[in-house]
Amino acid sequence: RRFQVKKIIVDNIESTGTTVTVNDAIDAGTNAVTAGSITGLSASSLTTGTLPNAQLADGHILQVATAELTTIQSSTSAGWNDIPNFPTVSITPSDTSNKILITISVGGISQYNGNTPSIRVLRGTTVCTVNTQSGYADLARGVTISPGYSNGTENAAAASACFFDSPSTTSATVYKLQWYGRPSGTFTNTINAFYAWDNHNYYAAGISSLTVMEVKA
Repeated sequence: RRFQVKKIIVDNIESTGTTVTVNDAIDAGTNAVTAGSITGLSASSLTTGTLPNAQLADGHILQVATAELTTIQSSTSAGWNDIPNFPTVSITPSDTSNKILITISVGGISQYNGNTPSIRVLRGTTVCTVNTQSGYADLARGVTISPGYSNGTENAAAASACFFDSPSTTSATVYKLQWYGRPSGTFTNTINAFYAWDNHNYYAAGISSLTVMEVKA
């Protein structure tokens, strides 16, 4: 048999079991439930649900996006230009004050016939962090360099970088990689292999990636 009453006034509600169900607000007491919030509750007691970003401490990674290039690509274009077929990566920051942590991993880059390839990151059309040493006006300034030619011998090397960017926006933000080709003569940049399309068992091939992570700040 069930009974319904209009109002019950008590000083305390205690449970002898494991669960107390409350459908309406309780606006008094040490552990108050008011307008959908609970005070006096330890975070360790939360077992389900998702905390909003605003409640997370600074430094938390909020989201991650990555792009990978798993094929061998080459180019004879001079100056700064996009790495052929390297995908762009897009991320939409949740707050204008948050930072974007950018990591680059290049699984082998070389330049045939004499050059030291450099790589840089662009946010849209804006160049992100690069070398800022004064003077040396002719240097190709990027975030990585790799040996391309030394004493008549071709060289290839992996390259990596990690740095913060501050896009100051909550709009979708696109990042991409560019490399630098020697502007005089005909030279070939190659990524993910020693030299474009050389098929020898004493060479090797790798992959490259561009990863962006939103960091709460």
